[in-house]
Amino acid sequence: MKKSIIYILLTIMTVLSMGFTSAYAARDFVQPTIPQPQTLPGDGVNTKKTLTESLLPKYAVGLIGFVSMAALVFLVIAGVRFATAYGNEEAVETAKKQVIYSIVALLIALLSYTIVSIIINLKFVPEPPAPTATQALAATAPPAAGSLGEAAGVPEQPAI
Repeated sequence: MKKSIIYILLTIMTVLSMGFTSAYAARDFVQPTIPQPQTLPGDGVNTKKTLTESLLPKYAVGLIGFVSMAALVFLVIAGVRFATAYGNEEAVETAKKQVIYSIVALLIALLSYTIVSIIINLKFVPEPPAPTATQALAATAPPAAGSLGEAAGVPEQPAI
């Protein structure tokens, strides 16, 4: 009994420390930006639609919240089953498996919430327009010798 109380306290302390650590790390977070390719539809300024901007993220977060609450309820039920096993080996094994499955479900729900929140918060930045053919040729062709200096009225410098 003393050993299980120590495990429970260590688990609670670990979860709380992870929460404080992530909150501390989030204060210096810089929002990532992804360049928007020219092949995506839209004008490059407002490419998100109502469905992808507001409805799907809310449903995803709500579903993840429901799954995590269900995992917590099953974890509590498994704890009660473990406490009321009274030395019955089959009941103890069943309760241990239920605890493991509940914790795994809770971790998957937390990781999926992280992934969904990262995807929701991505921002697309429009790429600059592609250069035209004349701009590309002007950028790659070397200037004629002396033409720029003479046109501006600047005499050429002798090479040293």
